[in-house]
Amino acid sequence: GNVVSANLAATEFIGMALGLALLALALRGGSRFEIAMLALMTLAMAVSRFGVSRRLHAIRLQYGDGVAVLAANDPTKVSFDLLHRVSVGLMGFAMVAAMALLVLNLRAPRNDD
Repeated sequence: GNVVSANLAATEFIGMALGLALLALALRGGSRFEIAMLALMTLAMAVSRFGVSRRLHAIRLQYGDGVAVLAANDPTKVSFDLLHRVSVGLMGFAMVAAMALLVLNLRAPRNDD
């Protein structure tokens, strides 16, 4: 849990920083699709960092490794599992959107003036 949390925190921070930088560049000449995807990706990382990960971390602090042994219907376990699924979904969205933007930009005609 601690290793994953540290790596996720770094990934979320990098995602927000790069997202904002790329969004600023896209606002100067990107397509609406690129701008929308970059904005949504950056938002996904912010929601993950300041909402989902913060709550997951609080549960881990309170229960430690004990979260894994809680009954499946325990409210804390249910909440933790839901937050985990949301976290995976947000990160998955960001990765798929990044791949879509990469393919879009690799396939775009080049203007080598």
